[in-house]
Amino acid sequence: MFVGEFSVTDKAPDKIAYLTDLLETLEKNKLSYAYFSFNGWKGWSYPFESYNDSLKNENPTLTLLKEYWSKNKYNVD
Repeated sequence: MFVGEFSVTDKAPDKIAYLTDLLETLEKNKLSYAYFSFNGWKGWSYPFESYNDSLKNENPTLTLLKEYWSKNKYNVD
């Protein structure tokens, strides 16, 4: 099964908690998925999410997505 595009607007309360719960559920059930929307409307797209530049950190959504994406690497051993 493939879970098509999902996301949550950057104005939603508890955005990171929602995405964490969703990603954890998808991973637990070994479901493939796609995050919506890369470089789309800035309210959906993680590259445009507002965050504190003075901290020199990635935005919270991108940090979370990278954590889960790193789990999905194909081993060619």
